[in-house]
Amino acid sequence: MEITCQQLAERLHNPSQKKPRVVDCRESDELRICHIEGADHCALSQWGGQWQQWFPDKNEEIVIICHHGMRSLKATVFLRERGYPETYSIAGGVDVWAQKIDPSMARY
Repeated sequence: MEITCQQLAERLHNPSQKKPRVVDCRESDELRICHIEGADHCALSQWGGQWQQWFPDKNEEIVIICHHGMRSLKATVFLRERGYPETYSIAGGVDVWAQKIDPSMARY
């Protein structure tokens, strides 16, 4: 249910692999500090009435990220319970991403 930042980075930078949809479930003010380029923004606090519109394809591979990995894990469980088997959470979130993948990224 979780993958590492390293696994996601490898998938995103390998032209021979299909790229997963990366979804950042943090709030807008957090995204202004830092974010992964190309990630969709779907704040977890807004999922109540919109998640079905944001995630129409149950077969799409979705990787969800947040600050430390707790909200993304909650979102992953939410989607998996609703029939999205290819949904994963980034262990450690954007904080670990900034430490291990992109040290130029701002941290908070």
